[in-house]
Amino acid sequence: MSGYFGTLILGLLLLTSGCTQVPRASETSSTPTAFEAATPSTAPLLTATQQIQTKVVGLIPPSDPVTITRYRLDNSCQDFVSEPLQVSKQDPVRDAVGRILLEQDFFAFDLSAYRVTVTPGSKQANIDLRLAPDSERLLISLSSCEQLALFGSLRRTLLGNPEWDIRDVTFTNRGEAIVY
Repeated sequence: MSGYFGTLILGLLLLTSGCTQVPRASETSSTPTAFEAATPSTAPLLTATQQIQTKVVGLIPPSDPVTITRYRLDNSCQDFVSEPLQVSKQDPVRDAVGRILLEQDFFAFDLSAYRVTVTPGSKQANIDLRLAPDSERLLISLSSCEQLALFGSLRRTLLGNPEWDIRDVTFTNRGEAIVY
């Protein structure tokens, strides 16, 4: 790696040296990380570093990829555009959800975690979203276009890949149904 990207990664590594755990966006563990235990004076810097690391990790393709179809809302908020996405062969549904969530960048809206549960017998998937405690906006404060971009992209992607055999997608927030 060279140039700006290489310098960015080197800087991130230096900033986080000594951290015991760097969480990925797809992890749902409630185990405290070095970022959560930071002192108040360094918390904003560490939070920004964590967000950058999560984005950088999301750019790295999986080591054993499979290509699926991902659906993204177009710029006019009218229709979905299909595009290829490489995801992990071991857990393609969870990886697809994580990569789609990483790409959502709504002002002052931050998710801390998510869980994906697929029930093969019922052919149903549930995505449980966890809002970050310091998020300035709530799920209900998203505009209709933002909601369609978030929930619609996830739903369309999970239903649009027939190899997963998913017929229904539901969304919850800490177990409570999300109606949008």
